[in-house]
Amino acid sequence: MIGRSRPFMPAGEDGVWDWDDPTIAENFVDQIETAVLPFLRSLDTIDKLLTFILSQEMRGYSFCKDHIWMCLTNVALGELAIARKHWDLITPSFRERYEKQKAIAGEPMSDYLRSWVAVGEALLAGDHMTLARLLWENERTEADRFKLGRHWQPTAFPFQRAKTPIALTDIPNQR
Repeated sequence: MIGRSRPFMPAGEDGVWDWDDPTIAENFVDQIETAVLPFLRSLDTIDKLLTFILSQEMRGYSFCKDHIWMCLTNVALGELAIARKHWDLITPSFRERYEKQKAIAGEPMSDYLRSWVAVGEALLAGDHMTLARLLWENERTEADRFKLGRHWQPTAFPFQRAKTPIALTDIPNQR
């Protein structure tokens, strides 16, 4: 949360802005430029970014305990053995949901469940190109969901940089 910074805080008032406060815009820009952007720019490697993300807990939610997120992250890093451990923790609930959907006549498998089944199959098979394609599809979907799709560009994942460069034909359509 961003509240008033000291230079913009009137004497005797707390750090909360009122909606009609004329200093909101200037103070907000000042804080973004002096504190937020420098901090975000310091997260210039995947290791620094992950260290920051994994150190955060928001309202009882922790990425460390999110096996889906940890599985995807470890796949992207090329830590396939660790990703498989998270996948093994996820698999029973996915298998149960898959069986339920299959048992309901005429109900197709959700795209979400289908994509996770595909990730699991590619992970277990050690199929790096399929994993990269699925991760790119996930990134594209999220970028579109947050209306950032026009800015998104697929880049090599750490596990790919260590192996072989990406051929342009392997990159999904950017629309």
